[in-house]
Formats: sequence, C-alpha cells, structure tokens
Amino acid sequence: LTSSGQLEQVGPLHAWTNIIPSFENHDIIAAWNALLAARPPDGPWQLGAVSAPWGWQPGSRLQELRCMRLVVPGDPGPAPPLLGWRLTRRWHVRFDYRGPFEGVVPVFIWLADQWIYRPPLRQGGGRAGRAAARGRPAPRR
Repeated sequence: LTSSGQLEQVGPLHAWTNIIPSFENHDIIAAWNALLAARPPDGPWQLGAVSAPWGWQPGSRLQELRCMRLVVPGDPGPAPPLLGWRLTRRWHVRFDYRGPFEGVVPVFIWLADQWIYRPPLRQGGGRAGRAAARGRPAPRR
C-alpha cells in the first residue's frame, strides 16, 4: 500500500442491496443468501459491500452495513426486504493493496486515521475538536 491514492470519479452506480443487521456470521450469511437468490451475479465485478465510513457503532442509529449487487440503471427494483441503492457520480480515492489478508486490518485503521474526515463534534467538539479538524494541536488551557 502506498500513502498516495489514485483520485477517481465513480458512478453513477445502481444496485440491489440487503441491510445486514449485525456483524454476526449468521446475519451476514443470511443477508448474502437472500440477495444472491433474488439476483445471482451474471458477470464479474457485480458484488460488494458498503458501510458508513465510521463503521459499526452498537446502540447507535449510525449502523449500516449492506451487501450489494450492481444492476443496470432502469432495471426494475427488488422485492422487499431488498432495497434499491444508488450512488451519484462523485470523487473517491482508490488504494491498491497487495499483501497477506492479515494485513488488511492495519490498512483500514491507517485509512480511517489519514483519509476519513471527522467533523469537529465527532472529535470531541469544542475548541479541541475544531483544532483537530483543521489539523492543528488542541489549544492549551
């Protein structure tokens, strides 16, 4: 992994999704099985997962993990409990990682530390949070 990513535009994307209610294996498997039964892949690069950048926060409404299957724009929507999903064209940073599977977790931690914006309130709020959002040390009292 290099510290400089490739800036790319992605989208628009259209997909069928299934919300995964937890990170428990049985919930993940059930969600994928329902999605794949309704719309099996018929080509490469059609399956994926998407989550909010802050990850899973138990006890919070900030929980969202979805498995997804890309579809052609204009395809009819899925039947419940599956949901339609759309991502408008926007900029993303892509990193190429080549290495052992065990190395993925430190890569995600590095990405979250270096690349994901945190509004001041998510950094503790107040003067310290605003300073952190600007990349400055917290003010001393």
